[in-house]
Parts: sequence; structure tokens; C-alpha cells
Amino acid sequence: SLSFETIKTLKDLEGKLGTAKERQQTTLLDFTASWCTECERMEKTTFSDPNVIRELQGVQLLKVDITENNENNREILKKFTLSLPPIVLLFEKNGNEIKNIRAVGYKNANDFLKRLKILHSR
Repeated sequence: SLSFETIKTLKDLEGKLGTAKERQQTTLLDFTASWCTECERMEKTTFSDPNVIRELQGVQLLKVDITENNENNREILKKFTLSLPPIVLLFEKNGNEIKNIRAVGYKNANDFLKRLKILHSR
């Protein structure tokens, strides 16, 4: 299974993205919430798919839990102009988000794998 590191502040996120850039590592940033049924579905199907797990080897896996509507969460959502989860952002090795492969809403494993192939090709 995949192991995501939870990010609580924009400063923490920027630090993690900076470290990944230094390491020339791609990053996945998952926005989730305990009340989000589609997030739970994505965790149980997409993120547990063996092919997805294999494609995410070596990718920095970060998670923002927006269950609470607090200032830190609002700041991160505002930074990326986001609303409700599930949302997955993918960042190339230079630290820039690849906006055209953002996953907004539930994505099955096959659809998600297409995004990961684009990520890995950059």
C-alpha cells in the first residue's frame, strides 16, 4: 500500500516541494477529507491498484486533509484555486504542477495511470 505524508501548512508544502526539486523527484499531492465519500472510494480502488502503486514508486506522496475548515487548509486550497476533494495535483521534477493532468473528482485506476504516464514522461 501507499504511504502518504500529511501536510498541515502551506509552508510545509513549499518545503516538501523544494526538497523534491533538489532531489529531482516528482510529487503527488492528494486533497482528501473524512466526509468525502469519493475520496474514500479512490483510496480503496485507485490508490490500492497494483499498477498505480508500481507507477508511484519513487514519487513523493503528500496528502492534505481538509476535513477541518481551518486557516491553514483554506490557505493551501487558495494557493492552487481549489474547492472540494477529491483532487490530486502532480508536480514534475522541477517542482512545477502539470495543471492539465489535475485529477478533480473520482478517477479510476486506468484514468489515473494515464496521468501518471504523462508525469513520468516529463
